[in-house]
Amino acid sequence: MNQFLSIALKTHFESLRVSGKGENYWQCYQAFLNYCDIYGDCDLKDLFNNKLLRQDIVCACASYYNSSAKAHRKEAVNRFLSAIDLFYKKDGWYRM
Repeated sequence: MNQFLSIALKTHFESLRVSGKGENYWQCYQAFLNYCDIYGDCDLKDLFNNKLLRQDIVCACASYYNSSAKAHRKEAVNRFLSAIDLFYKKDGWYRM
């Protein structure tokens, strides 16, 4: 498991919970973290700037969709993409 990503996702999720948003996002973040195991334990700058591709987001979403007992509608895909987008934009990984 990528410890850097794990800590960043947990911190981000806790900030969402404190603000009363994103309570349905934890399973999305967990699926994303599990998918990112293919890249090993690299820092976030390397992960987001050099490794992750758009296709990885699609594959992580498919993994979430296929592994969840409740995620079998279009809303589940939208929830996953919204969660990842919020993490990406709010924590500024795109600026690295």
